[in-house]
Amino acid sequence: MKTFLTILFIIISFSVQHQKLPEYIIEIEGYASINNLKLKIRIEYLSEDIKLVYKKRTGYIPDSDENNNERVHLLKKYEKAKSKIRKEKILNKMMELNKKDELYKTDSLALKIREHEQYANIIETFLKTKEEIILKNSASEKYILLDGTSFNIKITEKGKLTKNFKVQAPRSDSYPLINQLICESLDLYRTKFEDSFLDKRYTNGY
Repeated sequence: MKTFLTILFIIISFSVQHQKLPEYIIEIEGYASINNLKLKIRIEYLSEDIKLVYKKRTGYIPDSDENNNERVHLLKKYEKAKSKIRKEKILNKMMELNKKDELYKTDSLALKIREHEQYANIIETFLKTKEEIILKNSASEKYILLDGTSFNIKITEKGKLTKNFKVQAPRSDSYPLINQLICESLDLYRTKFEDSFLDKRYTNGY
C-alpha cells in the first residue's frame, strides 16, 4: 500500500510539473447600461499558444424565494446601516448575489502563436507597456462621456496579479492599446463566426 501511494504521488507530481500553465492571463470585463451589456474576455498567453474565452451575459436565472428573501434582508440592512463602510459591504453582498443569477453564453478559441504573430505582438506590447502609458488618455472628456462602456482589466503573471485598472470608453484616440487589444480579440472570433453573439451590434461597437 505504501509503495502504491508513493508511485501515485510521483505520477501526480510529474503530471502537474508538465502541465502548460499560462505565463500571463489578461481578464477583461466590460459593462454598460446600454443594451444591459456585460462582456468578459479571458486571454491565456502561453509559450506557444493563446487561449481566448468569451462570455456575454444573456439574462438572469428566475428569482427563487430564497434569493428574494435574501435580497429583502440585505436591503433592510442597507437602509439601517449608518456608516459608509457598512453600506459598501452590504452593497457588495447584493452585487455578489446578483452575479450568481447571471446567465452567459460562452465560447472559446485556441490559437497557435506562430499562426497569429500579429495578435501575439499586440498582447506582448500591452504586457510590456507601463501602466501609466496604457492609462494615458489623449481624448477630450466630452468625447468620452458619449460612450458609457466601462472596462475592468486584470493582468496576472505566473499566478501573481500585477496590474488591475478600470477605464471608460477605450477608443482608438483615447486608450489606443486597450482599444486595440479588446477589438482585435473580438474580431478574431468574428472572422470565424460571422453574425455571432459577439457581433458589434451586441458589444456597443467594440
